[in-house]
Amino acid sequence: MKVAVCIDSFLSLQSTTLETVKQTYFDEQTSVKYMIEPSSVAAIQLASSLCGKDDQLIAVSFGGESSEAALEYALAYGVHSVVQISRIQGLVGQDSTVTATILANWLRKQSFDLIICGNAGGTGTLPALLASYLGMPSIPRVDFVKKRDMKTLEVRQRLLGGWRQILSVSMPALLSVQAGYFPVKYVSVKRRNWAGQNHVQIKVVNPEWDGLPGTKVISVEAPKPRTKRTAIDSSQSAADRLKFLRGGGPAQTAKAGKEEDKKMVEAAPSEAVREIIEFLKKKELLPEKLL
Repeated sequence: MKVAVCIDSFLSLQSTTLETVKQTYFDEQTSVKYMIEPSSVAAIQLASSLCGKDDQLIAVSFGGESSEAALEYALAYGVHSVVQISRIQGLVGQDSTVTATILANWLRKQSFDLIICGNAGGTGTLPALLASYLGMPSIPRVDFVKKRDMKTLEVRQRLLGGWRQILSVSMPALLSVQAGYFPVKYVSVKRRNWAGQNHVQIKVVNPEWDGLPGTKVISVEAPKPRTKRTAIDSSQSAADRLKFLRGGGPAQTAKAGKEEDKKMVEAAPSEAVREIIEFLKKKELLPEKLL
């Protein structure tokens, strides 16, 4: 069986600012730090668990500097064949349609039996687009796979509301997984350092692209802050207005009338404790040994 795992990187938390995000979309060279995307880790683990000694596993990623973190992780994990589809000079701001086209053009020539992709949050469009371009079925939210025979897989898929369904899938097929679906295998620091020093093991190939731009990102802007909409009585003192804002609105004070109608009681802590105990007694909510 010949298996491809499509992996990707993302900006590390230390690098996630508006300027670094803009660099990621629009600059050829950036100085930001990347990490392998968590769902790509799950994809590598699933692909590795399905491959035996006679199977072939290849990790592939499209991009320049941004893809290196994912490819280094694949090397450290033990994937022997790692391919980087190099970046197209001058092509910036591309979306998943362009990425899927370039990946599909390379994967189509390799005749893979199974393709596994990470899908962060389950909402990404890349796996579905890739399967469409390759003309094969796409099964998202996969959390278990077992080989039934040389051409058929038994796949368990997570559905909404905690439901599961088991599918019989004929290969070739494309599966997508999410982070957290599989226990993370520890990759030692020694292996990670070794992978970072052995870039020569990453095979670099040129992309094939028809030049159609797809959907292009032309700008990235930070979200505008929204003020909290609260009506404040201007006749109140400054201290009362500040208390109003911190509390999110006016507190509902105790009403006159029946004891059951009281919503809040303002009292010293000792008195408040007695009030709470009396309330719990009346409601018969205290354990018998405390009554």
